[in-house]
Amino acid sequence: MKNGVNIAGVSESAHEIRERPVEAHHVYRVGATWDARGSLQARTGSVTLGTSRVGRDFRVSCTPGPRAPGPAPSPELLTPAEMFLVGAGACLLTTAVLGASSKGHTLLSASLLMGRAEPGRPWAVDYDLFVRADATPEELIETVRTSCERSPSHRSLVEGGAVSWSLRQPPATAARPGDIVSAARDVAVASEPWPFASDRRRSAGGRHLGVRWDYGVQLSFWPDSESARHARFPVDQTKQFGGMDRGPNPQEYLLCGLAASVAETAASLARARDISVHEVTCLAQGRVDLHGLLGLNAAVPDKIQDVSCALSFRGGATPEQQAALAREAVEVAEVSRLLTLPQPARLSLARDGEHLHELVSGP
Repeated sequence: MKNGVNIAGVSESAHEIRERPVEAHHVYRVGATWDARGSLQARTGSVTLGTSRVGRDFRVSCTPGPRAPGPAPSPELLTPAEMFLVGAGACLLTTAVLGASSKGHTLLSASLLMGRAEPGRPWAVDYDLFVRADATPEELIETVRTSCERSPSHRSLVEGGAVSWSLRQPPATAARPGDIVSAARDVAVASEPWPFASDRRRSAGGRHLGVRWDYGVQLSFWPDSESARHARFPVDQTKQFGGMDRGPNPQEYLLCGLAASVAETAASLARARDISVHEVTCLAQGRVDLHGLLGLNAAVPDKIQDVSCALSFRGGATPEQQAALAREAVEVAEVSRLLTLPQPARLSLARDGEHLHELVSGP
């Protein structure tokens, strides 16, 4: 056990995957629903971990589009882009913690500030990673470099890829997708002041999304908004993967952001075309092959694979209109474009307040 990470368990998983490659395939399922009242909610569904299927039952309330300037109507609401970005950043930070732990380094603290880069930069996303550890600068730099190469959600951000779409029948019950768990619990949002004041290196008016490592594979994040920075959201893994099951994991946040963005975009397109739509549901899923994350097979892609969106509509839209809305929503939704178009990221690493290294992570 190091930093709350069961290293022996990770090694055992790697050995099991060598013996039974099917155990490397993790499939994540989420859903998001928009309705005519203006409600937008995302939910996690079941997860397939190799040959096991695990129920996940978290619900996240969303606010469409970017946050408007000024006080937030409710800090417990996340934008789809915030969910997507925390999925990428939290996955990168988790991978770095796993890497440092596997090498026997003791972490005192690790946090990440991230956000969109300014226009004109050669990268699209900024990461500022702050670490306190007993590792040498060279060891930390190598750990971060390897993390950038193997983190599934981060690789999905910087490499881009295809998102397929399909139509499905509306769920039997309004606003409750059939294969998304119905007994969902709201993500437990805690009130805690913004903890990164000493780490901020950008201008006071800059926007950041803050992610903090807590223990093991458990993290917390704060939204990308000055007015919502007292709201702390959990990031965690399933108990089968070393977590405490207290919140969605990075891949689930990323896919929730995608599903919510696509559902809201489809509804917006319908309104613009005067098509009667009362509810839009988007089920999204993606697969991670742990051969890449664990460094077992260099030929296996590290990023999330087989990403898909299945949409259903309630209202007066014809099947042809539904197909057109679904196709265009997947093409133009903000998060869908973040996922399909490569987004090179600049990462700046600092230890104990001292800048150590900077790299641009890309395809």
